[in-house]
Amino acid sequence: MLPNSLHADFTVRAAKAGKHVLCEKPMATNVADCRRMIDACNAAGRKLMVAFRCQFEPHHSTAIALARSDELGAIRVIEAINVQNDTPGHWRLDKKIAGGGSLPDVGIYRFDAFRYLTGEESVEVTAHVTHPS
Repeated sequence: MLPNSLHADFTVRAAKAGKHVLCEKPMATNVADCRRMIDACNAAGRKLMVAFRCQFEPHHSTAIALARSDELGAIRVIEAINVQNDTPGHWRLDKKIAGGGSLPDVGIYRFDAFRYLTGEESVEVTAHVTHPS
């Protein structure tokens, strides 16, 4: 897994090498890098895609169909928990190379799940952060 701050450089290198790019999320840590990635792929005639694939996996497709069928009733609340712990010194804990923190790196999976399960946008979001002792 590549630190988020390196996504832009590796994408530009791949485009210049004539490769299509399937980039991990978040695409980049700032708008300027995103623009540089898009421009490099356009200039090379290569495709650029963010690797958000969960909604295409069979068990997720089944969950989407079930959630949207109303078979279980109307969805009123979705609660999602992330239990990923990183050891001290891990690149995810360094904002300079990780980017915007946990939301764009791992939290975004929860928002994506809400959207593809319901076909709607979130109305209200709350967060609770705990730190291991």
